[in-house]
Amino acid sequence: MPVKKSKVITTAKPHTIKKFELIEMYIKAWAQKLMLNNACNGLIFIDCMCNSGVYKDINGNIVYGTPIRVANALLDVARTYSDKQVFLYFNDLNTARVEELKKHLPPDERNFKIITLNEDATELLDTIGPQLKESSHYHYFLLYDPYNANIEWRVLVPFFRYWGEVMINHALMDPIRAITSAKSATAIEKYEHTYLEEFEKLLPYGSNQSAYEKRVAEIIDHMKGNREYYVASFPFYNRNRSFKQY
Repeated sequence: MPVKKSKVITTAKPHTIKKFELIEMYIKAWAQKLMLNNACNGLIFIDCMCNSGVYKDINGNIVYGTPIRVANALLDVARTYSDKQVFLYFNDLNTARVEELKKHLPPDERNFKIITLNEDATELLDTIGPQLKESSHYHYFLLYDPYNANIEWRVLVPFFRYWGEVMINHALMDPIRAITSAKSATAIEKYEHTYLEEFEKLLPYGSNQSAYEKRVAEIIDHMKGNREYYVASFPFYNRNRSFKQY
């Protein structure tokens, strides 16, 4: 049976488009503040699950996603602070989507460089993580946006322990709706892997979103080591308020 071909340009629902806008706004403020710091030599932005960067809204209009918005925003920053460097890593396992993304990205400049890759996100972060060095004085921003509830915490550990920020887009819809009915070994393993807890201990969480939020905060607190770190969460809903992600 032939494998179903993934769409290169998919539909983005209103709450997803709002997520694009909020990340763009955050990155603009983040970059400006850091570039004013004399101890900062430059910025590194990593989107390890970037998709094609091009979507259609529910009316069929073209909408740009996070990588294109962030690339244009950071290009302006690089031109303003020409003595500092800006590097962007855009990765997606789907080759066709990365090729589409390339069509919409600005070209490299002297202090502005975009690296596009076709790798498994876990393998990519396994490569980048050990290269992080406090002495480099580069400030990174890692956007980790898994397709489902499956979070690979192991590869995030180095990013929690250096000078930077990690944004995890975690879909609570998956465990809230499905954890109590999960029967297959694959589904059970996914939840245990994401929340680093035995399945029997997760079952009482049920549809209690606060329990999942608390567990994620506990995991991050454990992994960050002795470094001072700030953890925040923000919900995204669909119009019916039945779908929620962080």
